[in-house]
Amino acid sequence: MRLSTRATPLSSACRESYEETSASAMFVFALVRGINRGWLDPRAFGPAVSLGWNAVTTRVNQKGQVEGTCVGTGMGWDPMFYMYRPVHVPAAHGYGPVFLAGAEMIALLRSQPDIAFHDGGVQFGKAPSH
Repeated sequence: MRLSTRATPLSSACRESYEETSASAMFVFALVRGINRGWLDPRAFGPAVSLGWNAVTTRVNQKGQVEGTCVGTGMGWDPMFYMYRPVHVPAAHGYGPVFLAGAEMIALLRSQPDIAFHDGGVQFGKAPSH
């Protein structure tokens, strides 16, 4: 699984789609919750959640609004159904996943004393001694 430093388009085949924020935040939340509960290894998943969280935070504007969340949508059977859904800052269902992911990130940072930056990346766990 690869998380970029940007929110990703709905489909890699549809590069012209908008960048959806709430789903990215849900993935970050799920992964960081897994680390916090001891289900996932922070050394393996910590860097990915850090990158994912950094991507999500770029979608929170100066007013604290979450950008890039589509309006409420029913279920569609074709990717094109989602492709051109309008985005709307007041779409309340975008805020919850961002808050949940942020709360888990705070808990992660408080519980993992061995987080460091090395060679331009986030490292979890003690550095090996030589």
